[in-house]
Amino acid sequence: MKSKLYIISAIVLILIFSGLFINVQNISAAPHLDDLDSGSLLDALYAILLASLVLFVAAGLGGLLIKPFNLTNWSFAERAILSLPLGLAAIGYGEFFLGVIGWLQPFHQCLFLLVVTGVGFVDGVRFLSEGWAAVRGFKQTWAAFSWLMKFFFAVGVAALLLALLQTFTPPFDYDGLMYHLQGPRLFLEAGRIIPIPENWFTYYPATWEMLFMLGMGLGSDIFSRLISFSTLLLFLLATFLLGKRFLPVPGGWLSTALVIGVPMMLAWGGFAYVDLAWSLFQFLAIGLLLIWIEKREDKFLVLSGIMQGLSLGSKYSALSNAGIIALCIVWLSMRISKKQQGFLEEVVSPTLKFGISAIVVASPWYIKNLIWTGNPIFPLFFHQEIVDPNELSLWMDYLISFGTGKHWFNYLLLPITLFSEFARYSTFVVFFDFPNPFMFLAFAYPLLRSKLSKNRLVFDTLAMITGVQFIMWATGSQQNRFLMPLYPGLSIIAVAVIIHLPSGNPQINWSRIISIGGIGGLMIGSLLLVEHMVALVKPHDLILGMTSKADFLTSIVKDYQAIKFINQNLPDDALVFMPWDGRGYYCDGKCVPDTSQSAWAALIQETDEIDNISSWLQAKGVTHILLSSEDVNFFVYGHDPNGVHDQALSFFLDDYAPKCADLVYEDDWTQLYELHLD
Repeated sequence: MKSKLYIISAIVLILIFSGLFINVQNISAAPHLDDLDSGSLLDALYAILLASLVLFVAAGLGGLLIKPFNLTNWSFAERAILSLPLGLAAIGYGEFFLGVIGWLQPFHQCLFLLVVTGVGFVDGVRFLSEGWAAVRGFKQTWAAFSWLMKFFFAVGVAALLLALLQTFTPPFDYDGLMYHLQGPRLFLEAGRIIPIPENWFTYYPATWEMLFMLGMGLGSDIFSRLISFSTLLLFLLATFLLGKRFLPVPGGWLSTALVIGVPMMLAWGGFAYVDLAWSLFQFLAIGLLLIWIEKREDKFLVLSGIMQGLSLGSKYSALSNAGIIALCIVWLSMRISKKQQGFLEEVVSPTLKFGISAIVVASPWYIKNLIWTGNPIFPLFFHQEIVDPNELSLWMDYLISFGTGKHWFNYLLLPITLFSEFARYSTFVVFFDFPNPFMFLAFAYPLLRSKLSKNRLVFDTLAMITGVQFIMWATGSQQNRFLMPLYPGLSIIAVAVIIHLPSGNPQINWSRIISIGGIGGLMIGSLLLVEHMVALVKPHDLILGMTSKADFLTSIVKDYQAIKFINQNLPDDALVFMPWDGRGYYCDGKCVPDTSQSAWAALIQETDEIDNISSWLQAKGVTHILLSSEDVNFFVYGHDPNGVHDQALSFFLDDYAPKCADLVYEDDWTQLYELHLD
């Protein structure tokens, strides 16, 4: 069987790479702006093929990377939850290296994939073999399920399948069009990774964006959405496995069900965002710390550090979590010290193993920024001279404007306002962006911890880390998506609480009532909300060729119709400034998106002299201004605590546009002005 699998895998890979190399001269980087009048079926099939190839390679590379840690006694799923993310990250780092040396042509990327496929081929086939055996073995697990568990399992699978359906459309998520995909697009156009001050978000750590860039370089941006969906599946699997490890049956299933009960998680799984990757690596770092508590083997601290490094290589937000884990290691080392060795050996050494691993893995991104800007965490904390200070200050004000306020009573009401006013915590798809309320049962853990006779230190540590993470979220930018790394920990602790709930009446089993009625009910709610989103977006019409990609984007992306007008009607030397609108992905080189969404407001703060503003626009070569009411309203009515954006908008409409601009295009969502600056 295994020898046949090797032969079949080799034949399939030969066919795939033959097709890629034969057509390499015809491959052009995404987005294909001249091919938006067709459906997306062929695009989706190509993306599936490309994503399958990359996942196979990742499985093989990841298998090689975890071999030194001797995890042969772990189950296939437990090894897979480490090997697949590690393998994907390794491919991302490889793509980063290609970008640094200027090898971002399709031939170079195909050659890179061919080399890493050869390196990981044996382990990749072994992964397929073990995976198939695990799938076959699931029949026994399924047979042991009650009819109720089978029903809820089917609900979860149905919700995931609907979420998967949405990945087969052109990208339309806001941050993807602003920098998660726009950054790779600009790098591909330049042929290498270069500083792009106009889009300073491209200076951020970008391990997962490098994966997106690989797919885009080979002609597919749908690929990025499939990678995000794969990351969602890994996130759910990690939650299940850690819950299964430390909770009684069916703790793993209940923990996973709680996460699926967050409907927005299913939406994020189809977007070209990196929050899921950041959250996955962050949770794996915490999970491996918990396993270190259980096993007391320092190899798990090294693995935890590697995962933390990959989290740091995905998002700056991981910096605080790295400090939390390091402090936990110090505290735990001192607590469980046997006093048989010195302080250096028992406390400092474990902390260094974690810290050095994290620093080494994350360092390429921070060294790159240090070389480019002199600030490893650009543009934060340290001095920088690239982004206008007023613009940066307004952007920071925007970040902390989420939520209902920072007064003591706002913090007390958080468990209520997260649901009653959830739109104030949301950035995208606001109609179902809220957490699972049953996760907050985790905060009752101190009342019931005495009932946990097993793994109490593990749960104490998880509760402490999760609690500190929540406090840092509450005192920082209260965006719901920034709660994502907390969801697995909250779910596992909440299930521990649910399982140990006291029952004053022997006829009432509160644990079962909450599990079935609450957790199961919210899974059904997630399914219905995702179904509603599918009904609104209609990806099936696009896949079946009943509508074109251009028409699809027109119905979803509010500024797309105006950008299409810009692409088709403005001269090649036109340059359109887009105040408050950061989405430049579908614009054919004629747009200057407002990446911080604060550039115009910052300019008006500095001067309200029309001549000075015209000079600023002329210096940048701007010939037009595109105003998106969707973006303007989001800031003016939702994130303008000091009235700065309202003032800037009023100045443009009442003072600047009447004297210096003519309206040349208008639709329901946008207005395009041509400037006359002479």
